[in-house]
Amino acid sequence: MSTLDLFRAEITAYDRSRARSQQTEPGASQTYSCRAATVLRANGVPETDETDSWASIVGTAIHLTAEHAAGKGVLTEHRVSYRGVPATIDRYRDGVLSDVKTKADAAAIAKARNYGPHSGHVGQIMLGAGGLIAEGLDVHTVELLFIPRNGSLDDAYLWSAPYDRALADEAADWHEQVRKLIAERSGLEPADQADGLRDQPMSWCAAYCEFRTACRGPAPVDPEVDALVHATVLEFLEADDAEKAAKQTKDAARRFLAPYDALPGLRWQGGNSRSSEELDLDRLLEDYRALIGEPPMRTVEKVTARSLRRTS
Repeated sequence: MSTLDLFRAEITAYDRSRARSQQTEPGASQTYSCRAATVLRANGVPETDETDSWASIVGTAIHLTAEHAAGKGVLTEHRVSYRGVPATIDRYRDGVLSDVKTKADAAAIAKARNYGPHSGHVGQIMLGAGGLIAEGLDVHTVELLFIPRNGSLDDAYLWSAPYDRALADEAADWHEQVRKLIAERSGLEPADQADGLRDQPMSWCAAYCEFRTACRGPAPVDPEVDALVHATVLEFLEADDAEKAAKQTKDAARRFLAPYDALPGLRWQGGNSRSSEELDLDRLLEDYRALIGEPPMRTVEKVTARSLRRTS
């Protein structure tokens, strides 16, 4: 076993041994998540699929650093409960509750800035605020602090809103319904427990869910198809390598030839600049917000082309 393999095994095992990782009872951080996975985990169904936990490990390290760096008067890592839903407080001070959320990079944070935070994140922090208020503390403002795992703190973004008990109660109602589902489906086969509760597409399950096989069953295997798939994969990888090598050669040649304006039998084309009138969306949005308020939004699903990569 190489040092890299040993490191990966050690850090993954450590992360899974933490109390938070072993928790099966749904907490505030599971708010509005996939109900199927929540039910399976709570009913003790063994995990059937490995997922990459590195993002979670880095996020935990950031939370620990923030906890140790917090100044006097800042309440950190405090456990509360609202209507039976446990929650952990990241930061609380002078009526302001803040929750740290880590994102991959500046582009991922820009989505939260442009389209608003996920409803689950909002529900989670409202539950935490409700728990603090139940303990007698004042909470008038909630915040979500989005921090990049890769990049600079200059890319961070702070979202804030007044505490809204109605949103806390909506989240608590969701947990109450899930608790009923957990009790009703206990003892059933995993696929039956998950039936009708799969709130995420298969692509998400394949990338992030530890219960994908238990929930959806194993992928069908056809030996003849597998042989064809294997051959096609090899063709894809060989073509991908050739494409990358050709691009590198082309880019190097372009840099070398850039100083030459004319070459025997050849001429440059493109590379010219031109001006055109475009709608100033930023100015339009500023004026709209100033005169009317936040513009209406719609969800647009964009699918990028997938690419295979070697894992061994």
